[in-house]
Amino acid sequence: MIRTLTLTVALWLPLLLTLCPSGGNCQPSRNHGRRTALYHPMVNPIVVKALICAYAIKNHAKPAYVAAVANIESRIGGLEFRTWKTGRYYQPMGIHEGFLKERGWPVDTLDGNIDAGSRAFAGIDTLEALKRRLKKYNCSFNSGYWGEVKKAVAKYEREFRG
Repeated sequence: MIRTLTLTVALWLPLLLTLCPSGGNCQPSRNHGRRTALYHPMVNPIVVKALICAYAIKNHAKPAYVAAVANIESRIGGLEFRTWKTGRYYQPMGIHEGFLKERGWPVDTLDGNIDAGSRAFAGIDTLEALKRRLKKYNCSFNSGYWGEVKKAVAKYEREFRG
Protein backbone atom coordinates (compact mmCIF):
# COMPACT_ATOMS: atom_id res chain seq x y z
CA MET A 1 0.00 0.00 0.00
CA ILE A 2 2.71 2.50 0.97
CA ARG A 3 4.61 1.60 -2.19
CA THR A 4 1.53 2.40 -4.31
CA LEU A 5 0.93 5.65 -2.41
CA THR A 6 4.57 6.66 -2.80
CA LEU A 7 4.49 5.90 -6.51
CA THR A 8 1.26 7.87 -6.98
CA VAL A 9 2.65 10.88 -5.13
CA ALA A 10 5.98 10.60 -6.94
CA LEU A 11 4.23 10.67 -10.32
CA TRP A 12 1.65 13.39 -9.68
CA LEU A 13 3.46 15.84 -7.39
CA PRO A 14 6.06 17.00 -9.94
CA LEU A 15 3.29 17.59 -12.46
CA LEU A 16 1.22 19.58 -9.99
CA LEU A 17 4.20 21.65 -8.88
CA THR A 18 5.21 22.27 -12.49
CA LEU A 19 1.77 23.57 -13.35
CA CYS A 20 1.47 25.61 -10.15
CA PRO A 21 4.90 25.96 -8.53
CA SER A 22 3.56 27.76 -5.47
CA GLY A 23 1.86 24.60 -4.24
CA GLY A 24 -1.46 25.05 -5.97
CA ASN A 25 -1.78 28.81 -6.12
CA CYS A 26 -0.88 30.41 -9.38
CA GLN A 27 -1.61 33.88 -7.97
CA PRO A 28 0.65 34.68 -4.99
CA SER A 29 -0.74 37.18 -2.52
CA ARG A 30 0.99 39.88 -0.51
CA ASN A 31 2.00 39.22 3.07
CA HIS A 32 4.10 41.37 5.40
CA GLY A 33 4.96 43.65 2.47
CA ARG A 34 6.64 40.92 0.43
CA ARG A 35 5.45 38.42 -2.14
CA THR A 36 4.96 34.96 -0.79
CA ALA A 37 3.40 31.78 -2.06
CA LEU A 38 0.43 32.17 0.23
CA TYR A 39 -2.56 30.63 -1.36
CA HIS A 40 -6.19 31.49 -1.66
CA PRO A 41 -9.01 29.31 -0.29
CA MET A 42 -9.57 27.59 -3.61
CA VAL A 43 -6.54 25.29 -3.41
CA ASN A 44 -7.74 21.84 -4.37
CA PRO A 45 -7.72 19.45 -1.39
CA ILE A 46 -6.11 16.84 -3.65
CA VAL A 47 -3.04 19.08 -3.97
CA VAL A 48 -2.93 19.52 -0.19
CA LYS A 49 -3.26 15.75 0.37
CA ALA A 50 -0.56 15.00 -2.19
CA LEU A 51 1.81 17.41 -0.43
CA ILE A 52 0.90 15.93 2.96
CA CYS A 53 1.63 12.39 1.72
CA ALA A 54 4.89 13.43 0.08
CA TYR A 55 6.25 15.32 3.09
CA ALA A 56 4.99 12.77 5.61
CA ILE A 57 6.80 9.99 3.76
CA LYS A 58 9.92 12.17 3.40
CA ASN A 59 9.91 12.97 7.12
CA HIS A 60 9.00 9.42 8.27
CA ALA A 61 5.59 10.41 9.61
CA LYS A 62 2.26 8.68 9.04
CA PRO A 63 0.34 10.54 6.31
CA ALA A 64 -2.99 9.91 8.09
CA TYR A 65 -1.71 11.55 11.28
CA VAL A 66 -0.39 14.61 9.46
CA ALA A 67 -3.56 14.94 7.37
CA ALA A 68 -5.75 14.61 10.47
CA VAL A 69 -3.88 17.38 12.30
CA ALA A 70 -3.94 19.62 9.21
CA ASN A 71 -7.67 19.02 8.87
CA ILE A 72 -8.46 19.78 12.51
CA GLU A 73 -6.16 22.82 12.65
CA SER A 74 -7.45 24.39 9.45
CA ARG A 75 -10.94 23.23 8.51
CA ILE A 76 -13.74 25.74 8.28
CA GLY A 77 -17.29 25.25 7.11
CA GLY A 78 -17.30 23.00 4.07
CA LEU A 79 -13.57 23.33 3.42
CA GLU A 80 -11.46 20.34 4.33
CA PHE A 81 -8.24 22.38 4.54
CA ARG A 82 -7.84 26.11 4.99
CA THR A 83 -4.75 27.32 3.16
CA TRP A 84 -4.32 30.92 4.22
CA LYS A 85 -3.06 32.77 7.27
CA THR A 86 -5.55 33.13 10.12
CA GLY A 87 -4.51 35.58 12.79
CA ARG A 88 -0.99 34.62 13.78
CA TYR A 89 -1.19 31.08 12.42
CA TYR A 90 -0.27 29.78 8.97
CA GLN A 91 -2.54 27.04 7.70
CA PRO A 92 -3.06 24.17 7.01
CA MET A 93 -0.83 22.94 9.86
CA GLY A 94 -1.70 25.82 12.22
CA ILE A 95 1.91 26.92 12.75
CA HIS A 96 2.52 30.19 14.60
CA GLU A 97 4.16 33.00 12.65
CA GLY A 98 6.99 32.99 15.21
CA PHE A 99 8.51 30.02 13.39
CA LEU A 100 8.87 32.20 10.30
CA LYS A 101 10.25 35.24 12.14
CA GLU A 102 12.47 33.60 14.77
CA ARG A 103 13.64 30.41 13.11
CA GLY A 104 13.38 31.35 9.47
CA TRP A 105 11.26 28.31 8.60
CA PRO A 106 9.26 28.87 5.41
CA VAL A 107 5.90 28.19 7.06
CA ASP A 108 4.27 30.93 4.98
CA THR A 109 4.29 28.72 1.88
CA LEU A 110 2.04 25.72 1.46
CA ASP A 111 4.83 23.18 0.95
CA GLY A 112 7.02 24.70 3.68
CA ASN A 113 4.11 24.70 6.10
CA ILE A 114 3.30 21.05 5.47
CA ASP A 115 6.98 20.09 5.60
CA ALA A 116 7.44 21.78 8.99
CA GLY A 117 4.19 20.30 10.32
CA SER A 118 5.04 16.77 9.20
CA ARG A 119 8.47 17.02 10.88
CA ALA A 120 6.66 17.56 14.18
CA PHE A 121 5.03 14.13 13.84
CA ALA A 122 8.03 12.17 12.56
CA GLY A 123 8.53 8.72 14.05
CA ILE A 124 5.11 8.53 15.70
CA ASP A 125 3.45 5.18 15.12
CA THR A 126 0.68 4.89 17.73
CA LEU A 127 -2.30 7.01 18.72
CA GLU A 128 -0.96 7.27 22.27
CA ALA A 129 2.33 8.69 20.99
CA LEU A 130 0.37 11.06 18.75
CA LYS A 131 -1.63 12.24 21.76
CA ARG A 132 1.57 12.99 23.72
CA ARG A 133 3.03 14.91 20.78
CA LEU A 134 -0.19 16.86 20.22
CA LYS A 135 -0.11 18.06 23.81
CA LYS A 136 3.17 19.78 22.92
CA TYR A 137 2.03 20.85 19.43
CA ASN A 138 -1.26 22.46 20.42
CA CYS A 139 -1.33 24.67 23.51
CA SER A 140 -5.13 24.40 23.76
CA PHE A 141 -5.22 20.59 23.71
CA ASN A 142 -8.34 19.13 25.34
CA SER A 143 -10.50 16.00 25.16
CA GLY A 144 -12.77 17.48 22.48
CA TYR A 145 -9.79 18.26 20.27
CA TRP A 146 -8.40 14.77 20.80
CA GLY A 147 -11.75 13.21 19.88
CA GLU A 148 -11.83 15.18 16.63
CA VAL A 149 -8.25 14.15 15.82
CA LYS A 150 -9.07 10.44 16.38
CA LYS A 151 -12.08 10.68 14.04
CA ALA A 152 -9.98 12.42 11.40
CA VAL A 153 -7.17 9.84 11.73
CA ALA A 154 -9.67 7.03 11.11
CA LYS A 155 -11.08 8.89 8.10
CA TYR A 156 -7.68 9.50 6.51
CA GLU A 157 -6.42 5.98 7.23
CA ARG A 158 -9.42 4.64 5.29
CA GLU A 159 -8.96 7.19 2.53
CA PHE A 160 -5.23 6.62 2.07
CA ARG A 161 -5.64 2.84 2.20
CA GLY A 162 -7.73 2.65 -0.79
